[in-house]
Amino acid sequence: CGPGAWLIDLANKYEDSNFFGIDIKSVYPSEAIPENLEFVEADIFNGLPFPDDEFDFVHQEVMGLIIKAIQWDFVISELVRVTKPGSFIELVE
Repeated sequence: CGPGAWLIDLANKYEDSNFFGIDIKSVYPSEAIPENLEFVEADIFNGLPFPDDEFDFVHQEVMGLIIKAIQWDFVISELVRVTKPGSFIELVE
């Protein structure tokens, strides 16, 4: 999620939803975070720290140059695993 600006905007706009931002390093802010937003330090290559079928919407952005071709199957399987059936996964580059 990087610095988390997009998530902060979403969390402020959609107060009845819960948001999670994930990054391998804690580059996100530690203050002025909406109550419905949580930042998690995690490495997607070690698996996402969430149970199966947890989210209605999963968004991954600007990872095309970071994820190697051999890693994509695992990354996509993790995104699918944590997304509820019939929900939405968005990959943005």
